[in-house]
Amino acid sequence: MKIGEGVSDEANDANLSKANLLVAVVRNRETTNQQLIKFYEKMYDDLKPKSVSQSNTTSRLTELTEWLKSQKREDYDNEAWKTLLEAVKVQIMRHY
Repeated sequence: MKIGEGVSDEANDANLSKANLLVAVVRNRETTNQQLIKFYEKMYDDLKPKSVSQSNTTSRLTELTEWLKSQKREDYDNEAWKTLLEAVKVQIMRHY
């Protein structure tokens, strides 16, 4: 007796249907896994430290310094001025 011999067409159709469903499940799982891998790669890239070029850092510092020079001390109360200077200090320390 050969495989599938003596089995009704309905049983063959049911088995084929089950096989197709199983193929779809495996394909969808593989797609999901590939998407998860891409997502994890992106997360990893986002967590890696970013290298900032020296010229970019210098231009940022120059821009920050010029902006600070343009500010008038008398336009700020003492607390606001201290906060402003502290924020500038933090920005400088991040890049040096």
